Amino acid sequence: MPPGQGSGCHDPEDDHEMVESASDREDDTFGGTAHKEVHGQRELQTNIEALDDDTLFAIVKKIVCVGVRKIISSANAPIDGINTVPNGAGGCGISGRGSGRLAPKKTITKLNVSFFSEVIQSLNPDKRTIIQSYGFGSLLLFDKCSIPLPFARWIVDHVAVSSSSIVVNNRSIPLNPQIIHDVLGIPIGGQIIRKADPESGKGAFLNSMTLTTFPSAKAFGDNLSKENISEDDLVRSFLIVALVTFLCPNSTTHPSTEYLQPLVDVKKANEWDWSEFVHYWLLKQIKEYNGLMKNVDHSSIIMCGCLYTICVVYLDFLNLDHQQLPSTLPRLVEWKGDMIEEKAKLDSVQGHIYGKHPILPLKLTCYHKRTSAQIQSPTCVIDGSMFKKSLTKCVEGNMSHKILDDLTALYTKHANAPTDFAAENAQNIILDVMSYFYQHAGAKERPKCNNECCRVVFDNDPAHAVHSSGDQVKSSLHENNDIMDREIRTNIHMD
Repeated sequence: MPPGQGSGCHDPEDDHEMVESASDREDDTFGGTAHKEVHGQRELQTNIEALDDDTLFAIVKKIVCVGVRKIISSANAPIDGINTVPNGAGGCGISGRGSGRLAPKKTITKLNVSFFSEVIQSLNPDKRTIIQSYGFGSLLLFDKCSIPLPFARWIVDHVAVSSSSIVVNNRSIPLNPQIIHDVLGIPIGGQIIRKADPESGKGAFLNSMTLTTFPSAKAFGDNLSKENISEDDLVRSFLIVALVTFLCPNSTTHPSTEYLQPLVDVKKANEWDWSEFVHYWLLKQIKEYNGLMKNVDHSSIIMCGCLYTICVVYLDFLNLDHQQLPSTLPRLVEWKGDMIEEKAKLDSVQGHIYGKHPILPLKLTCYHKRTSAQIQSPTCVIDGSMFKKSLTKCVEGNMSHKILDDLTALYTKHANAPTDFAAENAQNIILDVMSYFYQHAGAKERPKCNNECCRVVFDNDPAHAVHSSGDQVKSSLHENNDIMDREIRTNIHMD
């Protein structure tokens, strides 16, 4: 996606730029007749009284039309070889929008999905695991997705900042932190980032990374390739690249001080409301864009904010019939490659005019029933590498490789279980771990137990699993507590 690619939308009601109307052709006839009859100022003064009102009106009308066309042509003349593109707000779905705007010579953005994708692809499995463990694994699911700048600009022109929505053909598409979370999968809830002190956050962030000035996003990307980088600096560098190039791009390639405070104690960065901040940043940047559009002095306009998000949300709300994408959340799992460009073409009315398809109500979109379509949390590492690491840190002593592998296998099995049966899954985890150690205990020490609490049945439907009551579990735990303690000490060599 060329960063300086222009965009626009032609107003279908404004046809005089392409062909002249019938009345204009008649004006040419009237004008030609008048010029043949009038030869100089004296003849005009002599014959002016002979002209009837209709002829005189035609002459005045022609003079006014020619003058207005010259003014418009002068205002839209190319500067430094940059072609003018029409704005596209008026007449494209929002009544009253764009009437006070003049089209900029070009529109650019600092959104850089190519660089962000390259950074993700360069990360080895160990570094990916670390980023996942800090709570930002969803961003690793992003697969380079090209964004047509004219399409993004058309949507931006249809964003109503006051109501936080995209308004097309009198239908409203909501933009809120929950929608942002559903698209990107980044943390939602917790502390509000924009309430943090930017200056104190700036100083603390620079100290945490032993810096004196802010390098560019590319420098932070280069940090990620270092082998000896600490886990905290790895995640800080990754998040800076994500924020500058994808989540919260601004007019520069350097990070903003507004979101640095949560990155100081980066282990707790996922306790901040990043979905709310990306939403706030997007609307803030669109509001600034609207202000710049009213200023005729600008030859170019910068669009900032996560343009990927508004493109995905708009397309998800289109009624594309059989061409709807699966309802998987977060949405960046589905929207990748050339999908945005392809779906945008389907919605094109003419050129860079969009809005061909009707807008679906919220209840018919993937954003209505979230839990049923969500993919497994990216912070849950199914290969078990992070689980093993956490287990060895939390349990004192040296655990044998076989014990580690066996417990990791149990973890993986339960990590894949449906989230709708949280209570049953929690009980099954406890019982499975108990059963595992009982099976490794000596035959002479293991008591006979016919209670169903020691038997857990798994099949394709968790609802059909055999679950014991809470009293049975407590009874079994109490009865076999001594054996359990001896077995753990046998398999884990205490220091």
